Amino acid sequence: MGVENGFRLSFLTRNPQGGRVLDASSLNGTGASGAWPFPDKSFDGVVVPDASLASQGSSPKFLAEAARVLKSDGWLFVTVPNRWGYNHLVRANGMRHAVSRKKVRRALEQAGFSGVREYALHPDAENAGEVMGLGPRPFRGAINLREGIKERFFSSRIFSRFAPAHALTAVREPAEPSFIEALLREVSSEAKRRWHVTASPKVERAFVLHGKGVLQVRLGNRLLAVKFPIIRWAEGFMEHEEEILKALGKRFLLKEIKAPEFYWGGVLEGRRYAVLEGFPAVSVDQPTPVLRPVIAQATGYLIQFQKMTCERRTVDEALYQQLFAKPFQALYPALGERASGLKRIEDAVHKIVLGQRIPLVWEHGDFYYENFLVDPKTRRLAAIVDWEMSNEKGLPLLDLYYSAARAGELFYGKTFEDMIIGEFMPQQYSGPMKRDFDVYLNLLKIPAEVMPALCVMAWVCRLVRSGGVRHDPKWLAGFDQVLNAVKSILKGNA
Repeated sequence: MGVENGFRLSFLTRNPQGGRVLDASSLNGTGASGAWPFPDKSFDGVVVPDASLASQGSSPKFLAEAARVLKSDGWLFVTVPNRWGYNHLVRANGMRHAVSRKKVRRALEQAGFSGVREYALHPDAENAGEVMGLGPRPFRGAINLREGIKERFFSSRIFSRFAPAHALTAVREPAEPSFIEALLREVSSEAKRRWHVTASPKVERAFVLHGKGVLQVRLGNRLLAVKFPIIRWAEGFMEHEEEILKALGKRFLLKEIKAPEFYWGGVLEGRRYAVLEGFPAVSVDQPTPVLRPVIAQATGYLIQFQKMTCERRTVDEALYQQLFAKPFQALYPALGERASGLKRIEDAVHKIVLGQRIPLVWEHGDFYYENFLVDPKTRRLAAIVDWEMSNEKGLPLLDLYYSAARAGELFYGKTFEDMIIGEFMPQQYSGPMKRDFDVYLNLLKIPAEVMPALCVMAWVCRLVRSGGVRHDPKWLAGFDQVLNAVKSILKGNA
């Protein structure tokens, strides 16, 4: 590309029509001219991480080049270290490379950008690529959609003390009307028709996660959770969750299983949205004393729920292909020569489970503490949310494995792979975790012979749901290590 002095720019295809985003990462200079090696109006968006901006000193020339390569309706996303955030204050020389936000704002205006907006970044969202979602760009004006959510959630003064960085967004032309505002108007109108609610909608909280946006909306005495996809693949998960919640509502009292009620869904500006029951609760993702009892409560509800939905079936070839073989088959194409090792594992699982009579249960599919909402007043479990990966006829124990492994990561620093290698069989647990597994196994009467196979399925399904095979040396080394451990778990069957 004619790149000089270590200057590295890459673009990612945004959609089949050719929309592109320029990721200015590890930026070390563009040579004496300062010119970028791209034609005018080449990109839909440009992302500029902290390091890039700091090394350039937020020079007008640098930002002018960003403006040049952007299309007429293009956007720019810039992150700036928060010099007063806790992670900079506690770090030696934490402010050494920080650039003032005012300086960046002035430079943006000098470069010809308009509509400059600012918000604080969540501590888990330091990576600009994660924040912007450098994947398929499904909607025109998607940058404005994300702004609308984050502006509402990250505007409080107290949050700025903890944010690792601030972000500024700018466009070459004035931003489009907000999708968020249009969505709130539509939800308010439907709520008025259904429940005769006349109060104006108020967004109390907002999130951007797993390819979707979630607004917690107060309408009079009602609290709603409004979901909508930000990237295309999330639409399929949302449709599946609608079906699951409707089915749950027909069979159970949702309060007894801590699931939210599905109210209605719709389509606005080509985007699907869903309106669910909201809860005055929060998700806790730090190892606080509150979280342990909440995990225990959620586990108790899961055990009773799966006991109610338990249906014993003999594993024939058709059932094996449906529940056991599919996750393996999803991994084989990307594994290359490693596929043969995993195939031997699948053959062992097939040998173990075929002909066994096992309980099938209603699987949550994403049973992690992040999906356990906590009532801040009572500090008790308020709801179990995100049923997008649920399976009405799923394998037993998998949800319990997911929860135990995720909690192990948080409280003890153990990865999912560590638990597979060292202590993933229930007999090796101790304390509350062992009690949960003992209760579960006694209630559902799972044959001891199939336990090793279910342990393996928890690992394989986890790989599939976390994005599949990654071709970096560290991931592959961990995969090989677990593969050898799994062979020992299966003993003579592998």
